[in-house]
Amino acid sequence: MKQTGIVFELNDDKAKIIVTRLAACGSSCESCSAHCGENKQEYINVKNDIGLKIGDRVEITTDSTAVLKYIALVYGLPLIFLISGVLIGMLLNLKEMYSLLVGFVFMIVSFIFIKTIDNKNGSNHGIIIKKL
Repeated sequence: MKQTGIVFELNDDKAKIIVTRLAACGSSCESCSAHCGENKQEYINVKNDIGLKIGDRVEITTDSTAVLKYIALVYGLPLIFLISGVLIGMLLNLKEMYSLLVGFVFMIVSFIFIKTIDNKNGSNHGIIIKKL
């Protein structure tokens, strides 16, 4: 996936890039009721490895497989942990409310696990930045 943006702010070795959100509905945004293509702007923080300056136009390329892996990690792992926690609670013959509580504790553990993985991989994992 490719997007173009403009360097908006520099902090130490980080650059904040402003990009216009891509529409998920393609070219027929008028007929879409989700209003996803309303030129909403997003800010992306990246590591400034190539000497970017404020006002530089850049092209941001993300690896689609890396994006899909992160989506599966962020949405799938907490769900798996929640269901596993509830099932473990039921196997321990806990009441439903306590089983649900065990599931939520497992889900919180999954969020901590995801945060650890995110910190380990760094901010530019799977992102390629090229100055235009």
